This record gives sequence, structure tokens and C-alpha cells, in this order.
Amino acid sequence: MTSRGPVAAECSQAHSHPLLTGKAGA
Repeated sequence: MTSRGPVAAECSQAHSHPLLTGKAGA
């Protein structure tokens, strides 16, 4: 996790959980 903020955390979660990719828009 980088020091970018909540955005980085959300991206990390999206990559870990394919089901959240739709919500993250990745």
C-alpha cells in the first residue's frame, strides 16, 4: 500500500477481490 490515501487502499482491495472490481471500476 502506498501513501496515496484511501484511493490506493481501495485499489488494493479491488485487486484482491475481483467481486469489488466492478464497484471500484477497475
